[in-house]
Amino acid sequence: MYFTPDLGTLVRERLNLENQLRDALKKNQIYVNYQPEFDVTSGQLVRFEALARWNHPTLGAIPPDKFIPVAEESGLIVPLGAFILEQACAEAKKWENLTPYPVQVAVNVSSIQFSRVTFAEEVAEILHRTGLKPERLQLELTESIMVDGIHSTAENMKLLKNVGITFAIDDFGTGYSCLSYLPSLPFDALKIDRSFVRTCDSSVEGRMLVQSLISLAQNIG
Repeated sequence: MYFTPDLGTLVRERLNLENQLRDALKKNQIYVNYQPEFDVTSGQLVRFEALARWNHPTLGAIPPDKFIPVAEESGLIVPLGAFILEQACAEAKKWENLTPYPVQVAVNVSSIQFSRVTFAEEVAEILHRTGLKPERLQLELTESIMVDGIHSTAENMKLLKNVGITFAIDDFGTGYSCLSYLPSLPFDALKIDRSFVRTCDSSVEGRMLVQSLISLAQNIG
């Protein structure tokens, strides 16, 4: 075990950010942005992805890749995730009167949040409070969910799928990529990681890899 001044600085910065994030949740500094997703065949808008954002009163915009890991390490991801989910569902309910066709909202859920035994009940309560139909909600999970308690994952997915909620694997192709788990979990979509998509125009190999991932997704339904 060793200690350096730089390490001490990092620890203090991390604790400070954690405390400020805790405060931000109480003071409504966290908000949601929505990124549209389109069907490339029809050009029709099909859903918006809900993205957590933090506007600090003195530091300004703090990027999610900085505060989300802190939220996961500290356990704040549970109240943060619940807040984002409820905000997104409430907003999606308003869209019903704005479009002539159904538009989903997609919400990212951490493995810590999803593995909770009460998660399915918490989602059901949020849908009830907001009045959003279950089929208008898509939950996005990372590949780590497939190795962080596969049995609890399958059970929660089954409960939520039974009421109409859909699922997508986010950032597919990086990290764990546990292909053996895919057929046993009821995912509806694979979202190919952007690192692969970026090479489509500049690399034959990259284009072939993306085509292979698309074929994989289609073959497993």
